[in-house]
Amino acid sequence: MTVSAELHRPTLAPQLTARELGVSTLSDAQLVDWRDLTQQSGSGAFFASPMFVRTFASVFSDRTSISILCFYDTENKMRGLVPLMRNRVRRGPSFNTRYSYQDADYDLLQAPPPKLPLPAAQLSTPLGLEPTALRSEILAAPEMYQTIVKAIPAAIADLNGWNLGVFVLDDDDCSAFAQGPLRTLKRPLDRNLKFVSKVQPADAFVALQNQKFRQNVRRSVKFSKNAGATFEIIRGAEDVLPAMIEFDDLARRSWKNIKNGGRAVSEEVLIPFNARQNQFFISLIQLDEAEPVMVAARIDGVMISAMLMSLHCNRLLTFLIYSDVEHARLGIGRLTLHTAIDFAHAEGVDEIDYNSNASWTIPYSDRVSKRSNMIFTAPSLAGRWRHELAKRLAHD
Repeated sequence: MTVSAELHRPTLAPQLTARELGVSTLSDAQLVDWRDLTQQSGSGAFFASPMFVRTFASVFSDRTSISILCFYDTENKMRGLVPLMRNRVRRGPSFNTRYSYQDADYDLLQAPPPKLPLPAAQLSTPLGLEPTALRSEILAAPEMYQTIVKAIPAAIADLNGWNLGVFVLDDDDCSAFAQGPLRTLKRPLDRNLKFVSKVQPADAFVALQNQKFRQNVRRSVKFSKNAGATFEIIRGAEDVLPAMIEFDDLARRSWKNIKNGGRAVSEEVLIPFNARQNQFFISLIQLDEAEPVMVAARIDGVMISAMLMSLHCNRLLTFLIYSDVEHARLGIGRLTLHTAIDFAHAEGVDEIDYNSNASWTIPYSDRVSKRSNMIFTAPSLAGRWRHELAKRLAHD
């Protein structure tokens, strides 16, 4: 996709100009500006970074079209950026979705919805289950952040090629976004992303929990010692890439694999480690803008649990964790997480971003980002019709 358009609108902050740019045609200077802005931005910056967005654009090019919406000040300095994804989807009358931001995501739901009757040209940030991206992130220096969030709707209103939009925003950002000129509807999600803002050893988190929790941890530790389990930190592309072969095999033995059933039947979303997901993370690992990290637990040399992560801007971001069916029931996944937390503490990491709303991470977190779908429609008669229809329905 080749895009380069300046957008002007009366409601855009007067000191800003918006430009939509194609990710494959950026100049070296624009890439430098993008990386610099990533470094200045807060939690979640990885999901709007050049390495994530460009990898997404490459791996999912058959399904989506990716661009970036940049905001420049009067001195032509990039002050904010949001990556954009255009794709064709089908929606129910509420135009809402919980997990399926790409049509391919429906195949990963345990209970896919009935046939959805309404086609839409969707505009969002890069979202999808396979890249573990269920959140919208915006780049801006802290002092400019709210200004950029408020400017985005005005800039989006001038874009072509969409009639339905959805951003997955923190509640505070939803309020700022709603001040723009687009017709918006906030749809709450049960998606409370967990973080650790004050990184400490895993034992410190365990000590704060109730007696039963501490007893279960001791039981898992005892089992792992009796079984001769070892926990290893693998870091850097040269070492993580070969370990991905074992990781792939482990994923096939995981309870998350549909064939294994068991625990998986209670999950709304099931993401077996398919070829597309493997391609995405292999591509990420090979880039030098972040350091790939893996925790691997083994018994008799066989990987039984592993967590794939990235160390980016001194934040540890978790992507995937798998444990085989037998050992998952014995709490080996919890000890894999403990090893990751202890690694982050030893490295002096500023933050752990679990990129997850899984309840089992609650005892190991100290901050939550509550996310909602911010649904918006194009400024047209058809957009108004979609908005009015969606207002009348809370969910599909």
